[in-house]
Amino acid sequence: HLDAAERLRVRRRIVEVVRSLAVTTLYVTHDPTEALALADRVALLHEGRVRQLDPPGTLYDRPADLVVAAMVAPIGLVPGRLVHAGELAGYQVGGVTLPLWGPAPSEVDDRPLVLGFRAEDVWTDPDTAAGPAAGREAGAAADTVPVDAVVTGVEYTGRHHAVTLAVGAPPVTAPGAGLSAAGGATLRALYPARQQVRTGDAVRVRLDARRAHVFDAATGTALFHP
Repeated sequence: HLDAAERLRVRRRIVEVVRSLAVTTLYVTHDPTEALALADRVALLHEGRVRQLDPPGTLYDRPADLVVAAMVAPIGLVPGRLVHAGELAGYQVGGVTLPLWGPAPSEVDDRPLVLGFRAEDVWTDPDTAAGPAAGREAGAAADTVPVDAVVTGVEYTGRHHAVTLAVGAPPVTAPGAGLSAAGGATLRALYPARQQVRTGDAVRVRLDARRAHVFDAATGTALFHP
């Protein structure tokens, strides 16, 4: 076992050696962060079969299904349904409607859905008493919708707090959803390191439906990515 600094040094050295030799190399790891950092292409295996074979950025931004989405990096998952109001559409999540501010993507229909949000796509609300002093992107909140939540977990990373939030919606039971580090009907958000956040705090975050990764609730297959 290597400590964190030595692990990074070895990782960089592996890349240098492989590139200097100009040979195709198969590197096996159970660490998704390491896989994304080292590889030109990643084959993600689960239960004996390759779920997706793509460049690292594609696995993260356009996962083939919920299994890939959850294994590559933590992702918040909430159940949703497509709703319409004239030519406009949105997603119903619990008692909240997340508007798309336009028509629905052609890949999405009225079937039960799972919406996935990466932590960087969940805005912390500056108006929440327990939330940060200022939103992460002040100008980005105009098209977002507030969602009330309760803090169920806080991980201090040095640069920020990676916070797990329970939202008022039924748990997600789609295939692959159980692999999510968040689990259930939850979101992940990034709070400033100096902001005090505790388990049990009632907070408010803001979501933009256009940043949602949309999956089929019956199969876990990806339908649409932002």
